[in-house]
Amino acid sequence: MAVETADDRAIFFGTDDFGITAAYFPLAGGTSNVNGIFDNEFIEVDVGCNVGVAMQQKRFVCRTADVPNAAENDQFRINGTDHFVRIVQDDGTGITTFILEVPA
Repeated sequence: MAVETADDRAIFFGTDDFGITAAYFPLAGGTSNVNGIFDNEFIEVDVGCNVGVAMQQKRFVCRTADVPNAAENDQFRINGTDHFVRIVQDDGTGITTFILEVPA
């Protein structure tokens, strides 16, 4: 059982600080606005032969309560750009991280 509630977790994703509001389009239909933190960090990818390549990995982190039936291929519209969900990582504590990809 988590120590905090879903309402407590909402504080971390408020738009007064680091959070943004994204439009969420589940594959099952409908749409909603979700507050979360968008990150586009550089990560190192090992391509073999001791060679690393840097690439960006887009992520959106939000409350699981806001996306209870999240699935791969759902979409987010973040800052006017559409992103497909490639990986859903529900951590079991009420927070879900989405690994995103911009369609080609």
